[in-house]
Amino acid sequence: MAAELMNHLGVEFEEVNLDQHPDRRGLTNSILPGHHTVPLVVVGDRPLGGFDELRVLHAAGELEQALRGS
Repeated sequence: MAAELMNHLGVEFEEVNLDQHPDRRGLTNSILPGHHTVPLVVVGDRPLGGFDELRVLHAAGELEQALRGS
């Protein structure tokens, strides 16, 4: 659903599939402590969170700014 939202907004993104990663939960937790699921959206070095966080940012009108890294 995160990819669908990005496509809807016309945002280019790179999708990294972690299905075969031996420690997917550990990896996502190392990027954003407390986050153990995918997707994990990262802009530059800044993790935004998963789809729920994207949805909240979008509803607040802040997603586009966050995706620009501002």
